[in-house]
Amino acid sequence: MKTTIFSQISIDGKLTMGAGNSSKELFSLFSNEDMEFIHLFRGNVQGIMVGKNTILTDNPFLTNRYEENKNPIRIIPTTTFQITILYRK
Repeated sequence: MKTTIFSQISIDGKLTMGAGNSSKELFSLFSNEDMEFIHLFRGNVQGIMVGKNTILTDNPFLTNRYEENKNPIRIIPTTTFQITILYRK
């Protein structure tokens, strides 16, 4: 089994713009080539794991937008079960 950690981080070491803020602000800094790499990478993994707060704040698709039917399994660890089926599938 292979595990790869892929994380976006700002030059000052932040993962987000602050608690409760969307990480989509950081994604807006990525080039088209960066975004293509991310989606192609997602097409080559079996699963993608994000935290509960990412789901509650950003409600991300977590899909591969370049290859149909090649989406990773979405893994969301939580002990509070705050995630409902209303979030993206």
